[in-house]
Amino acid sequence: HDFSLFHLGTIMAWTREQLFADISKEQIEFIVNLAFIRNLLLGLLALSLSYPIVHNILNRYSTEYQELNHAVQNTLLQHAVETLLFTLIFPGFTYLFLSFSFEEPFDESGIITAEAANRYGVLFVLCILIGSMYMVEIVLRYRKMNPLVLFHHMCTISMFIVCTIFPTAAVYKVSILLVYFASYEILTFYGLVMKVLFPLHRATPRMMVAGMILFGMTRPIQLAWILVVLIGSWKEHVKWQAIFLIIASLTIGVVQCAALRIHYGMWKRCVLRQTKYNNEHESNPFCVEIGSEIESKSPSAGKNNSA
Repeated sequence: HDFSLFHLGTIMAWTREQLFADISKEQIEFIVNLAFIRNLLLGLLALSLSYPIVHNILNRYSTEYQELNHAVQNTLLQHAVETLLFTLIFPGFTYLFLSFSFEEPFDESGIITAEAANRYGVLFVLCILIGSMYMVEIVLRYRKMNPLVLFHHMCTISMFIVCTIFPTAAVYKVSILLVYFASYEILTFYGLVMKVLFPLHRATPRMMVAGMILFGMTRPIQLAWILVVLIGSWKEHVKWQAIFLIIASLTIGVVQCAALRIHYGMWKRCVLRQTKYNNEHESNPFCVEIGSEIESKSPSAGKNNSA
């Protein structure tokens, strides 16, 4: 009842002068960070446009992509966009992450410098873009998505929400750490794309193995880095938040390691397919692998000998 009376009093205090009142740029920037919102919207726009652009390119130049059903096309499209995004941002993302981790952002008076604030803003935008890409994947693969992958994406997105509820140094550092080390899945995405577009190419299983090794080796580094950050400054953190972050990091790390079993299964099927094909065609020495197409160099074979 008191709450309703409060709002009624507030509404009665409204005036039409506010409708015509001028709001200065300084007042707007005090309410919202215009530079951050501008960079975020530009990043989201670029991410949104990348899906139709990549789809049109694959649909025009890849016969394998054209023959896929819509559900598999969506999965491949997602992996292709993830590959493109991580390839483009990885060098800059690494620099910004190392700068965030090791460089002192404050001046002598204890105020954050403009350069550091700009770098942090770009770093946060990149992290949100990766989180947004996970959201898009959940939408695209709504028909059939591995529960383990769904749980990983939900945990990652939840960490962004936790940052807004408890905006402390520990929460931000751990969240950025988790998002940054997720980018080391880049070789895995290359392998997943090659598995569909170039299933018979000898480089495909090698790329998948390289992706599993890189992603698997960086999981202990991720966990060790998080423990160093939290335990090294234990007295400065809220204890329950630090404990929660350790548990959350362990959970996400275990899920990521478990996801390697999925990649291993796909690699095994890729190798078996190539082995089966090679065994069937080893009697013909003129067959040469070119991606997923097999072109015969035999003059008498003609076009009918293509795979």
